[in-house]
Amino acid sequence: MEGEIVLGGEVHNNLIPVPLEMSTPTELRLNCESVHLITISSAGVHLELIGEPRYVQDFRPHWTARL
Repeated sequence: MEGEIVLGGEVHNNLIPVPLEMSTPTELRLNCESVHLITISSAGVHLELIGEPRYVQDFRPHWTARL
């Protein structure tokens, strides 16, 4: 699954900044196996992590290759 979140016009591909509190138009787009596109739109968003964090995998965003 791939996707993006648009926060006040700024696009974040395949990652969501958390914690997050925005009161601007927000859109979440999820592409499921290149067959289905799910779009959720709202006037704002509040996201927070719950529970204890745990290791899932190493992650290196594509933009770090330019650094």
